[in-house]
Amino acid sequence: MSHWEVARAAIGVRHLLAAAREHGIETSDALAGTGLDAGRPLDEVTGWQELAVARNLARALPDTTGLGVALGRRLHLVSYGAAGLAALACSTPRNALQLARYFPDRLAVLSRTELEEVGQRSALRFDAGRIPADVRRMLLERDVIAVTTALREIVGGPLTGLTIDLEFGRDAAHDDLVDALQTTPTYDASATRLLMDDAFLDTPTPQADPDALVEAMIDVAQHLDRRPPRSNVAGAVVAHLERSPGPPRLEQVAAALHTAPRTLRRQLAAEGTSFRALADEVRRARADALLAEGRLSVEQIGVELGYADAAAFSHAFRRWTGLSPSQFRRSASAR
Repeated sequence: MSHWEVARAAIGVRHLLAAAREHGIETSDALAGTGLDAGRPLDEVTGWQELAVARNLARALPDTTGLGVALGRRLHLVSYGAAGLAALACSTPRNALQLARYFPDRLAVLSRTELEEVGQRSALRFDAGRIPADVRRMLLERDVIAVTTALREIVGGPLTGLTIDLEFGRDAAHDDLVDALQTTPTYDASATRLLMDDAFLDTPTPQADPDALVEAMIDVAQHLDRRPPRSNVAGAVVAHLERSPGPPRLEQVAAALHTAPRTLRRQLAAEGTSFRALADEVRRARADALLAEGRLSVEQIGVELGYADAAAFSHAFRRWTGLSPSQFRRSASAR
């Protein structure tokens, strides 16, 4: 399943909407173009819907400096329900980080994370390459603060031997960021990551409880089991589309997946999606990133995405976002 399509707990969206209300932004404006209804419970959303809410919020504000810090401060292990309880009950911080890999959709983290070995230390790397530039810093700050807060709550105290590298520069929210992280980060690094001593990661946690861990994991698994059944077909389609330039073609993707077009349509329908919806998802992500980057013209981006002309691309982009590509680019460049 695509990183953006996977159904996730609506924790992140709820906090984004709370921030919008605090800044005088109507909930309906924050949800514009997402398909989410303010009058209905927000139980689960997709990653791209959460991203769209973040972008709506960023566009509505004159300045987003410090917003990622404010969002990160809202997040604690209690925010994640049974998944948070499972993390608290783990025997070591390393086990808690590994557990999070199995339930990423239960967390309010849009960056992809990976735990790597670096000599006698371990690095939790945050990959935000697919998050558009206009909200990348905001969401990276939120994600890093959320993880460091969770680690402090798991160990029941300060994080010893922790080094934080951030891929962006220092800004006016530096003091608030240091206070939230409880350490001074290194700015303008080649990657965003938390560097931790292996001894810290393998330290027994004060609230370790194997029975509580099992019960919490059962609760999370039962919630996942109540969803409509899904297979790996949509994820395979998205992966192929992300690797393939030019216009998306059902017949080509079906051939690459060694199946018939009709069979592929039926499999996607059983998962509650369609080839067009997945193609739009991939195209939208590419369009957002290319427009925010500013290197190519609208016409060139249309060609890059396989549209017949700029008008066809503009029509599709307005259908996705409610904005023209030029309006979006002006908004992104103003950040």
